[in-house]
Amino acid sequence: MESSTYRALHDEGFARGYAEGFAEGFKEELSKTCRKLVESKLGHLPPEAEGIEQITDLDALDRLRDRLFASTSPQAVRAALRSIKR
Repeated sequence: MESSTYRALHDEGFARGYAEGFAEGFKEELSKTCRKLVESKLGHLPPEAEGIEQITDLDALDRLRDRLFASTSPQAVRAALRSIKR
């Protein structure tokens, strides 16, 4: 029989692990989406796009995705890539 303390700690650990795994998966998918947007708009992946995987801030990745999606010229795509904090 499990104690209520053990069960509470187990559940808390499980919830934390689940949330961290979800955030990591979401970050990976946002990074992939940004790379695909760059490739589709420029026809290739320029060196400036290599920093996308290093972005750990989900809000920053989300903003980058929005900027890339709204970009209507190669110059706008490159400006969005230059905005990546390295």
